[in-house]
Amino acid sequence: MKISVKTVCVWLKYPVAFALLGLLLSQLDVQALWQSAKDLSLIWVVAALVCFTISQIIAVLRMNAYYRWHDKQLDFWYSLKLHYVALFYNIVLPGGIGGDGYKVWLLKKQAAWPAKQGIQIQLLTRTNGLLVLALTIMLTLPFVFPAEVNPLTLAALILCSVLGGGIYMVVLLPILRANRRNEWRALPYSVGVQGFSILTMLCLWVGLNATGDAASYILLFQSAAIAGMIPITIGGLGLREFTFYYGAGIINALTQHGDVDPETGVLVSLLMFAITLVSALVGLVWLHTITRAHPNNTNMAVDKR
Repeated sequence: MKISVKTVCVWLKYPVAFALLGLLLSQLDVQALWQSAKDLSLIWVVAALVCFTISQIIAVLRMNAYYRWHDKQLDFWYSLKLHYVALFYNIVLPGGIGGDGYKVWLLKKQAAWPAKQGIQIQLLTRTNGLLVLALTIMLTLPFVFPAEVNPLTLAALILCSVLGGGIYMVVLLPILRANRRNEWRALPYSVGVQGFSILTMLCLWVGLNATGDAASYILLFQSAAIAGMIPITIGGLGLREFTFYYGAGIINALTQHGDVDPETGVLVSLLMFAITLVSALVGLVWLHTITRAHPNNTNMAVDKR
């Protein structure tokens, strides 16, 4: 049986993720981590799950808006099911297609929507969210390093933010053949997605009775989200935890306060992955029903003729 290089690379994501986690956990008190996880308040877990779900719903509304701006109508419930199935693909299944690719493939199959347009929409969705993610990091820095805040550093942060936004609007969007007006209209959706993702993390942080600087954990969380985009593990597992652990050490060294507990950061990251995984399992329920639905009406079977 011939095995492609792509298949090997996909399956390697699992051992890479577990190797990173194993290496990291070997440096931590696993028993203490487990005890902290058991002491986590159930109320805050539910609150985190609610915040995460809201962030996913906003992501669905953003996707629908992009398709609407491209003269395509998506039924909300269909989109919600498609989104969770794609989330399931991204985290659970060892397939090379990925969640975004699955969306494009299914919409092309069911509604004959051009794959090229679908790929463009998925890229625009990702880049719009990445812009907000980067700007959030910029906004958080002054709160993490207040001693370094002065007119010069503030001017540098503002300049970097403006340059980043300018590169996005002037360079990247023409490459993606995007409508700038639509990108501005998509920003509130992306802010909502990132905002409720941060609230999810903060709910877990509070539920653990963690102490220290919340802004530092937000900075690490956003940085870990970017690190998790590197496609060498499943769902960023391992990479996010490494970012939390070593990032906490860097922040403590720079601020000389030691307000960020690396172990708490790792535990928060693992709990975030657990919430994402549990949510992704909803996609398993809809995995087969979505193939019999129609993008404009979830109750209408696809015409196979």
